[in-house]
Amino acid sequence: PTGNWSIGFGIVFGYDPDHGWNIGFGVACDFSKEIGIGVNASYTWHEDNSQTATLSAGIEISIPDVLGVELTAGGSYNTNTGLNLFASAGISAFGGGVEIGTQNYWDTGGNFIGGYLYGKAYVGDTMANIGGGYRIGYGGFSSGAYAEAELLGLSWSNSGNGWEFGGY
Repeated sequence: PTGNWSIGFGIVFGYDPDHGWNIGFGVACDFSKEIGIGVNASYTWHEDNSQTATLSAGIEISIPDVLGVELTAGGSYNTNTGLNLFASAGISAFGGGVEIGTQNYWDTGGNFIGGYLYGKAYVGDTMANIGGGYRIGYGGFSSGAYAEAELLGLSWSNSGNGWEFGGY
């Protein structure tokens, strides 16, 4: 395509230990070919009868296969567990990169319940990558190392609480 924007629709599926299997629908929009401004939204139904709505936005500036800088922010709301707000910033070069970010959580009554800061490093690209990092928990959240891998949109991660996997 030669235009400056695109929109895509798809099916979202995954699994996490808190809510079980999920399935839903999503939409992704890209607004600029040169800078890479995008918005993603999804709505999923979970095995535990909860539902989650997610919205995120990001910007990426890159020289393909050489250097990239990315900023992302967003949030999700689950009808059983509440609100999650997140943000991250990363830089990549020649097939590897580093990222820092935060996740913060509120229960369904609006009470802050904690979160964490994290840093990670990875090798690979958007098709397949593997990495790991460390997160510092606060407000009752645990700290520790974690590992993750992604292949063709399917992801696996382990932070000491068991494996989680999902896809988009």
